[in-house]
Amino acid sequence: GLGEAAKRNVGNGQNQIPDMAAFASSLSSTGFQKLPSGLIIQWGIVSGASNYTVTYPVTFPNRSLALLAVPHTTSVAGISAMGIANCSDISKSQFYIIVGGISQGEIVKYERSCFWVAIGV
Repeated sequence: GLGEAAKRNVGNGQNQIPDMAAFASSLSSTGFQKLPSGLIIQWGIVSGASNYTVTYPVTFPNRSLALLAVPHTTSVAGISAMGIANCSDISKSQFYIIVGGISQGEIVKYERSCFWVAIGV
């Protein structure tokens, strides 16, 4: 006979079988992964400045839940400060990153690429 799965409807609700469309993704260096629950995970890298206005690959339908940016470099030559990044939401489609560090007790902005991750619904 047919198992329980054969009696289930396709959808993204409880006791439904998810369609692969509910797992839409773009798996590149800047991309996203959508989950059937509505959760969206997005990521990317920006470079060449100390301030960035970043547009998400996919606009969050409701809001972002968490946002993280981490300074990145491919070489430690000439780095004399601990890198820090601060980020904040602008809208459901954009956020802002500022990159800096503490050098000899002073907070300074400097050009540094950043990896970022955002989670939202």
